[in-house]
Amino acid sequence: CHRPVASPINRQARTSRRSHWNDPNTSANARCDPHLRSNQSTPRQATDGQAGVEIDMERDLVVMVEEKLVLDQYVERVADPRAGAVSTFSGVTRNHFQGKRVEKLEYEAYVPMAIKVMQDICEEARSKWELIRCAVAHRTGTVHVGQPSVVIAVSSAHRKGAMDATAYIIDEIKARAPVWKKEFYEDGSVWKENQEGKLVREK
Repeated sequence: CHRPVASPINRQARTSRRSHWNDPNTSANARCDPHLRSNQSTPRQATDGQAGVEIDMERDLVVMVEEKLVLDQYVERVADPRAGAVSTFSGVTRNHFQGKRVEKLEYEAYVPMAIKVMQDICEEARSKWELIRCAVAHRTGTVHVGQPSVVIAVSSAHRKGAMDATAYIIDEIKARAPVWKKEFYEDGSVWKENQEGKLVREK
């Protein structure tokens, strides 16, 4: 099975994540549970030295993690007294594709660029709708059937803006983020770009 052309960059991204966990400025609780970082009182913006592992700003949170995603944690992150609506999306691994039985997915990404692209998408959504907070989390590594690979939460004063922005964000992530997934079937596996399932390599 051939890996994507960008896989050497992925090794750099994984190294960047390990460096982040060894950062003495990262709390013990945050090392154990990366979702807790969104509750820190001082927002952090990733620098080039941190390879863009996380961008946590006052309004928006964008992360890529290897751990299971829990939607409620991101709903809490976008909660605000001004919000009259919170819209969410969970992209979940299904057990079939074009008549084949899917056993699991594996995600790899050029993490620094993926983070930047998703942050840009959130800013674009803000320019189109009156939003209060946005949270986007994307998985890397193995995602089993029934587990989410991406979650989005958006809060707004009114439901239409939140719902339209959520749809826009996931559509743009699928079209633009440098993320690759490998689908494992009973009879083989396939690498795909995160551009609405565009085929990259086939075993």
